[in-house]
Amino acid sequence: MNSIVKQNKTLTQSRTDREAKAKAASAKLAGLSAPMSHDGMALDTTITLIADVPNRSARPKQAQLILNYLEALGGTATVEEVHELSLIATGANLWTRTSNTPYVQDVPEALNHYKNFLRGTQAWGKRKAKQAYIR
Repeated sequence: MNSIVKQNKTLTQSRTDREAKAKAASAKLAGLSAPMSHDGMALDTTITLIADVPNRSARPKQAQLILNYLEALGGTATVEEVHELSLIATGANLWTRTSNTPYVQDVPEALNHYKNFLRGTQAWGKRKAKQAYIR
């Protein structure tokens, strides 16, 4: 019986220690800078729609969705705000493939892939012109 009481005290103390450690880590996290996406752009980086998007349907669906989300957010938003909107978007602007299969990549990953195209530093295809949509 005495060993059971000892074991319960040890488990309670372990839980208390873990909770204290988690609380301290959470406080420390609050003071750190935003996480970085693969291209080094922080989630708190602001992006701005700088051009009307002609032929939006000619762009890959993920790029179209990012441009739609940015426009819906007033033309200027952080990467995190665009990502958060992608999580709650519905209907035609749902963050899924045309087949309604969810994308594996999230918005920061898709932005990493399409950033040079969207910024106009890379052409969309071998014979297509460069067009800047964001900065």
